[in-house]
Amino acid sequence: MKKITHPRMKVISVLLICVGLFLISRLYFLQVINGEELTMKADRQYVRPNQSVFDRGAIFFNTKDGERIPA
Repeated sequence: MKKITHPRMKVISVLLICVGLFLISRLYFLQVINGEELTMKADRQYVRPNQSVFDRGAIFFNTKDGERIPA
């Protein structure tokens, strides 16, 4: 059997491999090398309240007898 290869397919394969390696290396640098710095930067943009903002209360169902059952 003959192996059919086209130059275009080789070029596309090499480009896809290069793009994949670039993305993997970029993710490595973002997560492993700069991960701690980016985590601290992300945590600083949120404000956390010291206490709960409000009480939601409770929800009850009523039976046919008028008895209250927590939902």
